[in-house]
Amino acid sequence: MVLPDRRCIWSHCIFTNHLTCIVFQASASNTAKNHDRAGNSSYCWFMALFALAGKIEEFNVSYCFRILAVLLTLVSCAAAQTAKVDSVMDMTEFVQDWKISKQFTLEVANAMPAELYGFKPNPEEMTFGEQMVHIAGANAFRFHEITGTQPPFTFDPGKMPTDKESAVKMLEQSFDYVIRVLPGITPEQLRRTWHIPSWKGRNDPDGRAMIVNMFVHTAHHRAQCEVYLRAKGIKPPDYTF
Repeated sequence: MVLPDRRCIWSHCIFTNHLTCIVFQASASNTAKNHDRAGNSSYCWFMALFALAGKIEEFNVSYCFRILAVLLTLVSCAAAQTAKVDSVMDMTEFVQDWKISKQFTLEVANAMPAELYGFKPNPEEMTFGEQMVHIAGANAFRFHEITGTQPPFTFDPGKMPTDKESAVKMLEQSFDYVIRVLPGITPEQLRRTWHIPSWKGRNDPDGRAMIVNMFVHTAHHRAQCEVYLRAKGIKPPDYTF
């Protein structure tokens, strides 16, 4: 096998190392801002290959560029991983979660026959219809508080119709309202605080905490309604996430 001239190899390796330094500087800057485990792992591999690149004068030129290709791939993967974990989720994902919640909640609401909307397992609990109206009304009320926008209906607890047709309609309206106003919520609205004595654990939530709580609140009451279905021998819809 005939090897290329060593001077030619060395010049190509110097060029490879120069490009590697540029890539390394960009990666190091990004790593300094994001100390996630995946990023650090890629960084360690990067350093190992970088050290190797400085010792490859005895190999051929194509090997040099294969090393560089590996380095660039690792940097791209590290950047993608870092961007994914900068926050728990972004607004687009959260809106999609509300769309899924709407679908799942309506499936639960529609699974109960209309004649059983007045059913409740215990005297102290709300009826199935009251539970569904509570979900719809609470979401409309709280998102109106946060955004100041016109809600689809005025929620008056204890005075709302709780039959199946009315409950399903209010659910559809309230979810559509949340999905519409959510992307337009401002940083100021997220920072504003509210005093709510009935909220155990967080009596003075900011807008962000209120939004998260309403998502959890919906799941809480929907789950109760699934138990109501089981109590009547009806299989609830499959869990949807």
